Amino acid sequence: MEDVQGQVKSLIDGMSYIYTVKAAASEYKIAKADKESGEAAVVPQRVQEAKVLEIQVLEAQARVQAEKKAALQLKIELLKLKGGTASG
Repeated sequence: MEDVQGQVKSLIDGMSYIYTVKAAASEYKIAKADKESGEAAVVPQRVQEAKVLEIQVLEAQARVQAEKKAALQLKIELLKLKGGTASG
C-alpha cells in the first residue's frame, strides 16, 4: 500500500512540476508577444513622427525660398529705381 501511495505522490509531484514548467513557458510566450506587439506599435509611430518632421523641414525650406525670392525682387526694384540694370 505504501508503494502505491509513494507512486501516487511521485506522480502528483511530477504533474506539479510539469504544470509549473508549462505555466512558466506560457508566461514567457505571453511576455514575449506583448513585447513584440509593443515594439511593433512604436515603429509606425516613429515613422509617422519622422514624416511629420520632414514635412515641417520642407515647409520651412519653402518659406526660406519665398523670402529669398521676395528679397531678390526688392533688389531688382531698388536697382530700377536707382536707374541701374537688373543684371548686376
